[in-house]
Amino acid sequence: GLVVSSAIELARKDILYYLAYGVFYGLLMAFVVYNFFLFISLRDRAYLYYVIYVLAGIVWQFWVQGQAKTCLGTIPAWDMRIMWLGLGSMIIWGAAFAGAFLGLKASGSRLSAAFDAAAAAGVAVIAAGMAGWDAAAEVLAHAMGIALPLLIVAAAVYRFAMGNKPAIYLAAAWAVLAAGALSFSFMGIGLLPATFWTVHGVAFGMAIETVLLSMALAERVRRLSVERSQFQRMQDRYLELSITDELTGLYNRRYLLSRLQSEAEHAQRLEQPLCLIFLDLDDFKSVNDSLGHASGDLVLKDLADEIRSTMREGDVACRFGGEEFAIVMPGIRLRDAATAAERLRTGFEERPKRGIGGDPIKITISLGVAQASGGESPEDIIARADQAMYRAKERGKNRVELDAGA
Repeated sequence: GLVVSSAIELARKDILYYLAYGVFYGLLMAFVVYNFFLFISLRDRAYLYYVIYVLAGIVWQFWVQGQAKTCLGTIPAWDMRIMWLGLGSMIIWGAAFAGAFLGLKASGSRLSAAFDAAAAAGVAVIAAGMAGWDAAAEVLAHAMGIALPLLIVAAAVYRFAMGNKPAIYLAAAWAVLAAGALSFSFMGIGLLPATFWTVHGVAFGMAIETVLLSMALAERVRRLSVERSQFQRMQDRYLELSITDELTGLYNRRYLLSRLQSEAEHAQRLEQPLCLIFLDLDDFKSVNDSLGHASGDLVLKDLADEIRSTMREGDVACRFGGEEFAIVMPGIRLRDAATAAERLRTGFEERPKRGIGGDPIKITISLGVAQASGGESPEDIIARADQAMYRAKERGKNRVELDAGA
């Protein structure tokens, strides 16, 4: 009965052992797949380095725990070489991942050289292992098993103090791995006995480390998303500034020419009308000369506000230059555009306008209206509306004139 009980107990332990490592490898592979897709999406090399690092860890654990021998059989010439390849690769890509994640090269940190040296040590482990110098490979690997985690934790704490918030996750992750690696390395050099925790310390450390590193990478994604949103807002703001008149807030001449071109093509394609109102302040120079340019700026702002209150949704108002303004009106015929122009003229005439000192200002506008014809350039449309506006000036100002060809 005693022998049977021992066999059952041994079988139970084997089942638990393989079940635990099955969960362990499954967890690591899940993070490998997830972060590989993140790398494809973001093109951030830190995620690729992380994937290679975890895959190297899987290879090393699979061989060092003897599971490769159980599953694949013995390959005398390659068993040790594959183990050193996995371990050396862990050192190389662990250093590469941490360096990329912390942005050491980009920040110009001198710690970058230490990480390069750690990666070089990983290469040396592989070279020694492939050459069959197992003793040298073992000493160097155990030394790096102690040094690399401590280096990464120190660098992560430093970068966190410098404002890299996700670095705290990296510090925690490698601190956990450091505990497992230290116990394993100390066991390897005879300072600790071979127990369940020292033998499997790296596996436990890697499992917890993988979860924490994935949290770090998730936080990195969030921060990258925030930074990209901020960058996009800045780009949008710069674009807005490049096409907007600073004083009035209306679009500028550059935007008018581009928009009028696209609206004309759209109108021609759909066989819809398109009109342009061109307007100019009457005797604006006298306001600047008598009350100053600051008062003149207030008049320009008042006119811009009146234009905005008169426009339909879909109309585009621009400051063409100086005291000249233009309104692009899609989907409207000449007579209806003239009615809108008259409404704008009346509204601005009746609008109270005052200078900097509070002095009332009497000023009006003259407007010209033209309807686009097929194949006409923006400059031609503007020229016809401009000519109509000058006829309004010649006929007494403060009035609306239609294009002579209408």
